[in-house]
Amino acid sequence: MAYRVRPDGTIECDSASEAVALSRALSNGHAPSTGAQALNAEEGARLTISRYREFVSYLNAAQKKFLGLLVDNPHGKTDSAIRQTLGLEGNKALGGFRSGLSKLAKKSGLDVADVLTVRWVKIGDQDSMEYQVTPQFRNIVDNVGGLK
Repeated sequence: MAYRVRPDGTIECDSASEAVALSRALSNGHAPSTGAQALNAEEGARLTISRYREFVSYLNAAQKKFLGLLVDNPHGKTDSAIRQTLGLEGNKALGGFRSGLSKLAKKSGLDVADVLTVRWVKIGDQDSMEYQVTPQFRNIVDNVGGLK
């Protein structure tokens, strides 16, 4: 269950089903975690605040812009849209971003899959790769920042 507790006490959930689950937990007398506890709540999650901060500290400006673009677009962006926004010639250059992010993730004790996902989608008659950041990564960015 992913949720955020804002400094003013407001609780935000990513979906209606998560809000219902949180409501049930609260009605059963379970208090939600706050602050860093809520962000690190998923058991076994490698993506913690400290690892996120380490990972972001290794990123260059272009890599931050790439991830920021994905954070700003929750439904993901296609490879062609990303290339156009970042001014990249082709998918080889985009592959360089993926490779670089993968190496920096490993250096931070993460897998690139903890940060972003890539999947093939069909748009019209064209196959494209769609990039998205993971919900856990988005949650930490929303609460901790660091990509701007």
